[in-house]
Amino acid sequence: MAIGYARIEFVKRSNGKTSCAKAAYNAKTTIEFQGNSHLDSQTYNWSSKTPPAYHEILLPNNANEKFKSPQTLWNAVEKREKKCNSVVAMELLLALPDDKLITLEDRIYLAKTFV
Repeated sequence: MAIGYARIEFVKRSNGKTSCAKAAYNAKTTIEFQGNSHLDSQTYNWSSKTPPAYHEILLPNNANEKFKSPQTLWNAVEKREKKCNSVVAMELLLALPDDKLITLEDRIYLAKTFV
C-alpha cells in the first residue's frame, strides 16, 4: 500500500537560510539574491541539476503578477523582513505515492488542493 508523506520546514535567518536559496534549490533554477540588512547579495544557481517534474508559484487572487517570478517574489520577502532571526518562508514537502495509476496531472491537482 502506498503511503503519502508531508513535512513543513521553516526557512529561518537564524539558521543562516534565505528564501532565495531555498527557492532556487527547489525550482533548480538561478536566483540572484539582492541581499538584506544581514546578508550580502549573491547568486544561487542550481540550474545544472535535474529540474522538478512540475513547479509553479501560486498567488492569491489580488496579488501582483510580477510575483510569479521567483526572483521578484523571494527578494521582496527578504526585503520585507528586518530582524536577524526572522522566519522568511515555509517549505511544504509533499511526497505523493509513486503509482502508475496516478498521473502527473493528478499529483498536481492533489498538491494544489492540499495547499
